Amino acid sequence: MPASVKDLVLILQLFFPRDLALQQGLYVLAVIISMYPLLRLHANQRREPRQPARTGWYKSIATLLTTAFSDESNNVEAWPSGLGGDRVAEYTENICRDLDKLYMLLGLAEGTTDVESTFDFRRAKPILATSRLNCVFCPPGDSNLVPTLRRRRWDKIQTVWLLDSSFHWVEASLLVAHCARCNADYYPDRITYTLHPGTRSRQERLEYSADFLRISKHGIWVHRQIALAQEKALHRFHSGWSNFADWVNDCTGNAKHKMTARQSQRLFLEHFSRRLLVAHGKDSTFHCEAHPSSKLLAQEVRKVIGTNGGVLPSSMSHGCTECTHVKRYRSDLIQEGAVLGSNTGVAEFDRS
Repeated sequence: MPASVKDLVLILQLFFPRDLALQQGLYVLAVIISMYPLLRLHANQRREPRQPARTGWYKSIATLLTTAFSDESNNVEAWPSGLGGDRVAEYTENICRDLDKLYMLLGLAEGTTDVESTFDFRRAKPILATSRLNCVFCPPGDSNLVPTLRRRRWDKIQTVWLLDSSFHWVEASLLVAHCARCNADYYPDRITYTLHPGTRSRQERLEYSADFLRISKHGIWVHRQIALAQEKALHRFHSGWSNFADWVNDCTGNAKHKMTARQSQRLFLEHFSRRLLVAHGKDSTFHCEAHPSSKLLAQEVRKVIGTNGGVLPSSMSHGCTECTHVKRYRSDLIQEGAVLGSNTGVAEFDRS
């Protein structure tokens, strides 16, 4: 019979101090589950004659438990007043002494080898929603309160695909917030609104601290950590959008869900548009057509920050071992004798 909540309650009552912090208690329980292979090695060694009651495996289990109960807790208040390091040793000893019975309560019978499948905890779907609580456009009302955000009543909970921070494709739930007064919609990464009441054309503002970015109108989202990984790949490996998409697909190994080169390009534009706007101090004033295409978004950002807003003047004359050569213009190469012609590849240059 598989373990039940009743068994878990019994384990907590028998082996854990009542005043132990919840976060640390769950951590210690996870450590105990992960140590099951060590108990099997300890029991197997004990079958030989003249083996000590406390083998090296047993001592390793005790050490890991002591560490989990004490050193790895950053919360000084995890232990109540008067419960010091001696109680750590006491609770560690209690668990080690009856560890085989504890595993029986957890449903790990003798001979179980695949602990991960036994404790394959189902992950909850990530929730994609705005971090805001009130409308940023509406002034306070009669009660001096800013309108709160509601869930759009005509919307169902949308199921979308998310590439999370650990490079796994997971299903997520998307919920869009709505202001009933000005009809602004709040997505996790942007706010859409009408410029003038009664008009149907909508504009959008970007959210600059968003944890999730939409890279496809068909419900494909990525965690911001993926955008940072793309930034490092572009900087360190000079990777293109297609190369990065292929690398992500190789890492995820998911045959059903693949990042396309267009989605990789969109991720780049969403991330670096925000970076450039913040760097130029335009983040509070930037707005564009709601849900723009990649081309339109790039055009609007360039219009706001200026034609050369994304160019660092110092990079035009920079050269080092990390770069292949100093930045050159076509006219400079021709003046130095490079034979270019119509060739768009490597320039032929006579160094003699």
